[in-house]
Amino acid sequence: MATVTAPLPVETSAPAIANRGRGLPLAIALALYCGITAVLLFASYQAADRHFVYALDDSYIAMAIARSLALHGVWGVTQFAFSSASSSPLFTLILASLYRLTGVHQVTSLVVSWMAGAFTIYQADRFLREHLSGPARTVSLAIVVMAGPLFIVGVLGMEHTLHLALALAFVSGFDRADDRPRRLFVITALTVAARYEGLFLAGAAAAVFAIERRWRPMFWIVAGAAFPVAAYGAFAVAHGSYFLPNSVALKGTSMQGWLAPVVVLVKFWVAPQLTALAMGLMISAIALRKGRPRVAQLAVVVAVAGMGHIIFARGGSAFRYEAYLIVLACLVLAVAAACWRDSAASMRYPFVITLALAVGLLAVRSVKAAVALPEYSRAIYLQQWQSARFLRAFFPSSSVAANDIGAISFFTDIHCTDLAGLADSRIFFAKKTGGYTTDLVRSEAAVNRVQVAVVYDGWFTGPSPLYWKGPPLPPEWVRVAELRTPHSEILGGDVVSFYAIDPAMAGPLRSALSRFEQALPRGDRLTFER
Repeated sequence: MATVTAPLPVETSAPAIANRGRGLPLAIALALYCGITAVLLFASYQAADRHFVYALDDSYIAMAIARSLALHGVWGVTQFAFSSASSSPLFTLILASLYRLTGVHQVTSLVVSWMAGAFTIYQADRFLREHLSGPARTVSLAIVVMAGPLFIVGVLGMEHTLHLALALAFVSGFDRADDRPRRLFVITALTVAARYEGLFLAGAAAAVFAIERRWRPMFWIVAGAAFPVAAYGAFAVAHGSYFLPNSVALKGTSMQGWLAPVVVLVKFWVAPQLTALAMGLMISAIALRKGRPRVAQLAVVVAVAGMGHIIFARGGSAFRYEAYLIVLACLVLAVAAACWRDSAASMRYPFVITLALAVGLLAVRSVKAAVALPEYSRAIYLQQWQSARFLRAFFPSSSVAANDIGAISFFTDIHCTDLAGLADSRIFFAKKTGGYTTDLVRSEAAVNRVQVAVVYDGWFTGPSPLYWKGPPLPPEWVRVAELRTPHSEILGGDVVSFYAIDPAMAGPLRSALSRFEQALPRGDRLTFER
């Protein structure tokens, strides 16, 4: 791909375009973002019986680590041990700093997440001003808000909007790499530290620079990408953990074995919106490579990063993992669509067809997201929130084994043994080596003096390639009761079982659950073992 030397044509030059409706598109997009998030937050508040509850238990994991770091100087879901359970070191540090300054408040994470979403819209507007007129920017920014969907990701209280804003800054930095190449080091490091998926963008950009023999910006990108990974890896290893965050190491897709091509095809099939966007980007790159090489380069970088994400990372789960790619793809495609007068006419029909397919898929996805968010909040309220309330009331500083560790760790002072392996290094390493057995569960419970287990029975049925699965639980554990909750399609399971690890604890656990039963919200049902 040729190095960019030609300036933009007069009809799309930056000053001429930027002066047309300079502030109105941004104001409309921010108003849309504010309005939809306000409505959804109110609906979620009502769905959770007038409680503010995040839509994912994962939100509480980062909050729990930040709380332990701010109050006790320990990077862990509890104050008692290091745990590498967060895939966003940067977001965790920001949250811990705010907790240290203002105190630990549940809403802090929402404020950071929402403001990062608003800043993403501002960044997107700056990116588009160079290429689009006011009306086109208004439509493009509205698509960014709706297709992301930013109105969902912005209220999850997680790092995804921060990562999105930084990824957009990275793309803008790539576009001006020859002017300030050292700036790429900083923005690349921050993007990767926000979420390790930033490595896909960094790798794609570095490859483009390598092909063009632009060694200086390539060096700064590679160095920036390596720095946070190496720094966190050294920190984690020094604390007896794995080089990568446990969630990254466990949830990533392995491409080993003869089934790898089949796995890749399936992953493209189950992420049709990303596949359609990647196809549109590649068509744009081919069509614009001569007339608009700058835009073609951006299209290649985002497309390659998208394909890397599809193959090696995850999608779904409240629409958050792939949000950064969808927003970046929408922005680059908006710019590409404005440049088609300078491209080969023969490529327009495939581009339009692919774009129409992507728009249709994203529209369906956004509607599903808007409908689902209040139900997500209610599901977490009925299950993880109630589990946390129960432990805080009756076992506030006990040793507890669990597989959903976010809310119960944030709202209590328990000693938490994570049977899923995200926050327990011994179980994590056993999963990585194929040595996760019932004997190990028994041993870990004994070492940590676990009194109570709060788990999904369905997760502990024997060997499985699924990262959350585990061996059968020790038969001597006494199951005292089951909490049955609706929304099984949202939760990890619709039945949470309460176990007494020592049979002598069965009576006190039953008594505590009997008293707590009276406070359960409508929709929950507690069933006791006979």
